[in-house]
Parts: sequence; structure tokens; C-alpha cells
Amino acid sequence: LQQHVEHLDYLGIHYDRYVNTHPRFLSLYLSLVLRVTGEPSEVPVHVALAVFPVVGAIGMYYLGRRFGVSGLAAALLFLAAPAVMVSSHLEMVDLPGTALWVAAIALFIYGVDRRSPVLLTLAGLGFAMTMFTFYQGLSALALAALYLVLNRRISPRLLIPVVLPALLFLAYSLYMQSTYGHLPRFSYREGFLL
Repeated sequence: LQQHVEHLDYLGIHYDRYVNTHPRFLSLYLSLVLRVTGEPSEVPVHVALAVFPVVGAIGMYYLGRRFGVSGLAAALLFLAAPAVMVSSHLEMVDLPGTALWVAAIALFIYGVDRRSPVLLTLAGLGFAMTMFTFYQGLSALALAALYLVLNRRISPRLLIPVVLPALLFLAYSLYMQSTYGHLPRFSYREGFLL
């Protein structure tokens, strides 16, 4: 998104517009939290953000178990990582995006291995939430497709959780192009936006 601003100076440089390089999921989630709690306070926001380290730890637990290491050790290492400890309560997209990314990959791998439509549906939803939290979430789709190729399990049913979020992102990109005149911004740089 791009918005015109009257007075935005940073380090002596004047900017006449604000450019948002992040999708809207986290801001919509936090808006919902504030609407439900009825408080314009930081406390409900920080409590709501505490969900994401738990989601990431659960995803790491199952990934650890799936790939032959201690699930508990994987989850604890995730929680003890300095980046998680420092940013677990901050209003930034990094930890929520990473936690959703890990959880979506775990759901997908278990869904493929168990041929579970429920887990695959949740994985597709997780991929979409990840992509609309931060654009690095698109890499989860590539990793999921690679998992299918390496395990020789390519089938239309298993591709749906990968393809539908990709089509959703394509629709979002077309919406951004038609509404704002450019594709989603992956960078603050001018010119080519990828």
C-alpha cells in the first residue's frame, strides 16, 4: 500500500509518501484483537502476539519428531532462539510469519505422510496466512512442492494445498495492480519491485 503523507522526514530525507511492504494479515489480526477487547491498550496486543511462539514451537515439535530428532528439543530450541525471545511480543511480522511458516510446513508434511485431507486443508490455510503475514511465506510453497517431488508423491490432491494459496496470492497481486497501480512491494526501493 502507498499513502501520501505531508511531513515525513527521516535522517534529513523528505518522503512524500509511505510505502507498506508487508501484507495485511498481522495488522488485521491485531485490529480484531483490539475490537474484541474494546481496549486501545498494548496489553491485549502483546498477549495476542504471545500465541505465535507457541504455534512455532508446536510446529517445530512435530517437525523434530518427523525427522528423527527429539520433538521437545526442537521446540525448546525454537523458543530459546534469541530472535524468538527478543521479538516474541513485538508488533513485527517476523516472528508471526516464521511461526506460521513452520506450522504450515509441519501440517503439510504430516498431511502428505498420512494422506489426511484435514491436515492438508489446514496446511493450505497456514500457507495462505503465512503469505499474507510476510512475503517470505511464499518460500513455504516452494518447499512444500519440493517435498512432494523428493518423495515422489505428486498428485492433484496433494498439490491443492500448494496451488490454491499460490492462486490466492496471484489474485491479491492482480488486486494490488488494479487498485494501486503496482504489484505488491517486496522492497522499499523504487523501480522494479521484486
